Amino acid sequence: SPHMAWAISRSLARRLRLATDSRVAVEHNLDRWRQSLIDQVELDLLLREDSTTLEGLLQRSAPLAIVVGTLIDNIPESVVIGMNVGESHFSWSFLLAVFISNFPEALSSAVGMKQAGTKTIQILGLWIGVVVLCGLCAAVGYSLKNNTSELFVGLAQAVAGGAILAMLASTMMPEAYELGGGSVSFSTILGFLLGFFIASSSF
Repeated sequence: SPHMAWAISRSLARRLRLATDSRVAVEHNLDRWRQSLIDQVELDLLLREDSTTLEGLLQRSAPLAIVVGTLIDNIPESVVIGMNVGESHFSWSFLLAVFISNFPEALSSAVGMKQAGTKTIQILGLWIGVVVLCGLCAAVGYSLKNNTSELFVGLAQAVAGGAILAMLASTMMPEAYELGGGSVSFSTILGFLLGFFIASSSF
């Protein structure tokens, strides 16, 4: 009958419209998921490239940063040692105490450069250069000790002491506590006591 045919046609049209809407929604979701996946892949690649870039930059800059920090610490100290050579209060025990305090710093810095990928020959060359430069600074301090005022000597000693404290507070102590935990406190106390007794001895 005409009414039956009209009802069937209307029902088919409704189903066709629903199917079309569902297909459009599915395609829209697929496009959205595809774009999200592409964005995620691009982000992963970008992060991977940035990580590689940062790691390479760290490997290239670590030796220079360590050497510069060591020079900032050791140059004033070397000048003060040169100024005190020949003085009555200056002794070999003081040099031994300085060596004991600087040896862990040099060892830690060398390990850091090795972990950053620096070649062994390059590490040795850098430290030999540091030793030579510190020796020259000590010679300069010795040549200036008779031509400078006590104010300048005191200022140089204050700068040397401040550089050592800055290095300890910013680098050595945080790194030691991170790697060694609570036992670092006892090692620090023993190190200060050892340096005090050696510097107080008479040889």
